[in-house]
Order: sequence, then structure tokens, then C-alpha cells
Amino acid sequence: LVNGRMFKAVVVACSMIIPNYCITLENVQYPVIFNSYDECKVRALEMASDVGKYMKSFKPTRWRCQEVKEGRLL
Repeated sequence: LVNGRMFKAVVVACSMIIPNYCITLENVQYPVIFNSYDECKVRALEMASDVGKYMKSFKPTRWRCQEVKEGRLL
């Protein structure tokens, strides 16, 4: 754990059929929270690459590693 910072991976995927309809996907695969930004980034990009596989009418548009405050799980 570096400087007490922890991160969760988040991906935004938007519909290719319905304009302006987007959903936010959060990592639920263990580990849910990452101890480094780099680990979180790897998972976020992995999630983004899986969007088309599991949600054929959606495409990933953004990803981020959101900092999680101490004492919170999500």
C-alpha cells in the first residue's frame, strides 16, 4: 500500500444503438480494490476490452481509477 491510497477500476460504456445512453461498470472481480494505480489501470483496460464480448451493443468510451477513501470498500 503506497501512501494509503487505494483505487477501484471503473469503465463507462455507451450504447451504439441508443444515442447518449451510457452505463458505468465497476470492477467486481477479486481484488475489488487495488493498492496501486498501475494495478487498477491494468484491470480497467481489461474490463474495457471485455465490453464488446459481453455487451455487444455497447462500446467502452472512458475508464478511470477512482481513489477509494480509507474505511470505504466502494
